[in-house]
Amino acid sequence: MKWRERVLGPRGVGAAGAGLLGLSGYVGWFRPWHLAWGTSEQERERRLPGDELVARPQQISNRAVSIEAPVENVWPWLAQIGQGRGGFYSYDRLENLIGADIHSAEIVLPEHQSVSNGERIYIGKNGPFYTVAAVQPGRYLLLEADAPEGEMAPIEESWLFILEAEGRGRTRLIARNRRGYVPTIADFLMWKVAIEPLHHVMERKMLLGIKRRAEGVS
Repeated sequence: MKWRERVLGPRGVGAAGAGLLGLSGYVGWFRPWHLAWGTSEQERERRLPGDELVARPQQISNRAVSIEAPVENVWPWLAQIGQGRGGFYSYDRLENLIGADIHSAEIVLPEHQSVSNGERIYIGKNGPFYTVAAVQPGRYLLLEADAPEGEMAPIEESWLFILEAEGRGRTRLIARNRRGYVPTIADFLMWKVAIEPLHHVMERKMLLGIKRRAEGVS
């Protein structure tokens, strides 16, 4: 009997093998795919506004969608993101299970079209927020992680949404997230194993939600 079977037993060996196979599939295929969802190599390699905020990121994700609408029709949906504003156009029910109180708008809200440097964009009711690090209306919105999330773990984070015209009446929306943290085992498990895939699910839905609204598809 092999030492693995002596230590783990036949079922344990099978479970360990399945676990290693799953981990290999995640690291080798699923993780690279979801970190680059919808983007080209050129888009991923480009330097974009806000990259300097996190000089040595442990995580970088780039995701993008093409929208059949001009930039001026897309920007209003981006300008109003945030809890207590237009929401995040993602899975509201999932977010509200933890009391985030998110309600994604189906219309452009004139009262939430103004966004300025230093403004707080909340991601939950009375909870974590991002600070607007830079904004160029009609072009990009750059967010930076701030307290209280920073008090939970020593991290640096930037979250960029940038719009680019793709020919007449078409827009490219690119989201880039850069996060730096102390590379401990606990942080690895929290950010790369737990939060990273969840962020993909929520951000992908958000980009598609903006696309649907800007295109006027019900």
